[in-house]
Amino acid sequence: AVILLGQASRRQKVSLERIAVNWWESQDADENGENPSPGPIVDGGPGLYTTTIGIDLLAKLDSRLQVSTSA
Repeated sequence: AVILLGQASRRQKVSLERIAVNWWESQDADENGENPSPGPIVDGGPGLYTTTIGIDLLAKLDSRLQVSTSA
């Protein structure tokens, strides 16, 4: 199973992502101080990944969760 999580500072709940985009692009360095050029996260992988578990049911069972379709 794959669980895709989104981080958005203005959201009040944890977002369970229905779709993840295979793309890295950031103006900020990571915790190791690295800031690679924009490009795929997984070279040769698909452009999009879709979750493989029932995120709608999870969100119904836990009010702290919400489903996001905008990766």
